[in-house]
Amino acid sequence: MQAVLISRSLLGEYVRAIGAVARNYDGTPVMRSEPVLNEEEWTKLSEAVASVKYKKRTRALRRRRWA
Repeated sequence: MQAVLISRSLLGEYVRAIGAVARNYDGTPVMRSEPVLNEEEWTKLSEAVASVKYKKRTRALRRRRWA
């Protein structure tokens, strides 16, 4: 989920499977669609996501929750 929230595809840019933004000959990003967020909003969202510490749930934690 974290990767979706910080993806530059939210800016309408074409992002390759390896995570790199595709670029035109002049260095500008290839635009795939209309942006969902503007650059300022995306930066704020990325900073907020980076500030949250995600913990990967283990099987032991899942078992305890349902036990």
